[in-house]
Amino acid sequence: MDKYTQWKIQELKEKKMIEQRGICAGCNKQFRIGDITQLAHILKQGKYTESKYSKDIIQHELNMKLTHSGYCNSSVQMNTNKTELVNEHIQMIENNGLN
Repeated sequence: MDKYTQWKIQELKEKKMIEQRGICAGCNKQFRIGDITQLAHILKQGKYTESKYSKDIIQHELNMKLTHSGYCNSSVQMNTNKTELVNEHIQMIENNGLN
């Protein structure tokens, strides 16, 4: 990963930390100094979902939440079988402008 990408990820993590008021989107516990954080994708990141919904949707900041690593990360993923919820989520991202 290049330095620019690392910087952009860190910038987005900081933005999400503020938006979420320091609360993990997975377990709803306050982040503590030293916690390992991750950007969790609501619609799972991968070749299948990127080809089905587009890379712009999957990589959009509105498709990400800040979590602790591990279980918290996977707990925010949306079940793609819930078509109505997925469509609402995609519509919300599109209404807020794609990257």
